[in-house]
Amino acid sequence: VSMICVRDSRYQTFQSNETPSAPQHTAGKMRSHAILILAFLPSLQCFVNPHSWSTASHRTSLLPDLSTGLHRPHLATRPLGDANKHPMMGEAGVQGSVRHDTQWRLANPGVVERDGPLGLSPAPPAPSLPGSAKSTGMQSEREGETMTRSRLLRGLAAGAAALLLPQETPAESVRDPKGRYYSRWWVLPVAPFQQRTSVYEEVVPGQIWTVTQKFGSLYIQVPIRMTIAKLSGGGLLVYGPVSPTEECVGIVRDLAALHGPVKHVVLPSVSIEHKINAGPFARKFPEADLWVAPDQYSFPFGLENLGLLGYTQLFYGTFPKSIPRDPQAVPWHTDFEQAILGPLKFNGGRAPGAYEELVMLHKASGTLLVTDIVQSVDAKVPSVFDDDPDALLYHARENVNDKVVDSPAVRDKGWKRIALLALFFQPGGFNTVPISTALNQAKGSKMPELGWGGFYPFDYRSREAQHPPKRAYWQDSFDALVGKTFVPPLLQELVLDREPKEVLRFADQVAQWRFERIVPAHFASVIAAGPQEFRAAFGFLEADAEPRPETLDVVPLCGDNEFLRSSSKFLVKYGASGAPDQGVEAARKARRGLSCAD
Repeated sequence: VSMICVRDSRYQTFQSNETPSAPQHTAGKMRSHAILILAFLPSLQCFVNPHSWSTASHRTSLLPDLSTGLHRPHLATRPLGDANKHPMMGEAGVQGSVRHDTQWRLANPGVVERDGPLGLSPAPPAPSLPGSAKSTGMQSEREGETMTRSRLLRGLAAGAAALLLPQETPAESVRDPKGRYYSRWWVLPVAPFQQRTSVYEEVVPGQIWTVTQKFGSLYIQVPIRMTIAKLSGGGLLVYGPVSPTEECVGIVRDLAALHGPVKHVVLPSVSIEHKINAGPFARKFPEADLWVAPDQYSFPFGLENLGLLGYTQLFYGTFPKSIPRDPQAVPWHTDFEQAILGPLKFNGGRAPGAYEELVMLHKASGTLLVTDIVQSVDAKVPSVFDDDPDALLYHARENVNDKVVDSPAVRDKGWKRIALLALFFQPGGFNTVPISTALNQAKGSKMPELGWGGFYPFDYRSREAQHPPKRAYWQDSFDALVGKTFVPPLLQELVLDREPKEVLRFADQVAQWRFERIVPAHFASVIAAGPQEFRAAFGFLEADAEPRPETLDVVPLCGDNEFLRSSSKFLVKYGASGAPDQGVEAARKARRGLSCAD
């Protein structure tokens, strides 16, 4: 990273044209690595932040726009479709679920007033860091002083300190007029890194809305979604916030202009992919209260045990409140029912980490809000991929030698394979290519423009090929799950089967509520399901359940699930997880014996 990993030879060029010696070069590398580690330590979630050395509006990110190049070497510009529509209105003023883009605000200055170039507010001046030079030559314009090594190091140290602070980069729209730039991608550096498209959808007119982004790695990217609900007394509640880009925040503020301010921001999970967004999002709405699932943890220091959760890097300055387990003790109890599952601590608390989730029922609309506990896969490609289909093209190939052309059919194939990979990690529809072989084959990739150096460790079998036992053509696996309401395989095999009694009590409680739809944080944006379908999703924990796709005990899903089953045994062996409940495991074996010849 150019402004942080500065080699000793770069220091020397500010003073002379001498070539650094080997010891000097090594020392420079060690210093640059140390600075890089310092910059990324906040991802451990445990740093107590120093007071701001400058106001948030004058802080400038020192990380350059290089993250996109980590997974592809080019920056493609793609058509945005109906980019000028208002997020709440169609072309003729009719309410509809359309993509939000900040361009509509540029064309409607009466809605959001801006000034500066292109209708955007001009960027405030960057702070003058100690030792920073304003000229590109060897002489600083500041008092004519020479840019010395010590001066540069002091500037880099100040920059690294700035990275530890939680505030976001100002004037992000100047970097990206669409408002999709996110400066804090490095806290959890996963795709799509800095550029995060937000897709708006109205689920229940005037009551429930969603904003969907995507995240993942090696192009295994899936939707991640927050839900916004209207409160009966006016105002909004945000459940499971996503990355607060200018585009995302603009959608929420537009809703607030119509329905009242954001009053509550709710973090319903302790999972890292959800908790990293809560603090930054809450800082965009300082008038709102931030509520977090009650058993948040910080690693490795456990600051929550000292009452210092609000001083961790993720939540600094937000004063988070723990969500009471008593549903009547929360300020939204007239509008919502709620239930908390967990904490289900890994290996009984002897290993770091836990699972906990808050689900909420919006009574007026009959909408159940969940994070990870149940999901459903839609055959339609999520619209969050419309502007950047590279992930779909990457996974639509049969092997590293295959070349595909962008089309609806190719995107459809890519999405279905991504869904299976995200759910099972190693589904049974392909042969895994050893890493060493894949690296050698990467040199001959037919689509190197997709990035990763041509690396593609998948070799999909055709329908006519001979498949291993309990494995089948990949499309059969997707067809078995599509449209079903199920608990994700990862939770079935590694988490919930450890404490089935507590999980079933939770499922029974939620099944007593009245709802007609479920809005999860991942995959399908809306699941047309009620209490019966929700409760049936937990049948994998019961001895009298019949083999069916939702329990993963039918071919080919039992074959797709073998990697997670073997992972469970591995984690138990090395103490990272407790063993599955014996009754649950016996029932699973019996079901697999009927349908999978296990």
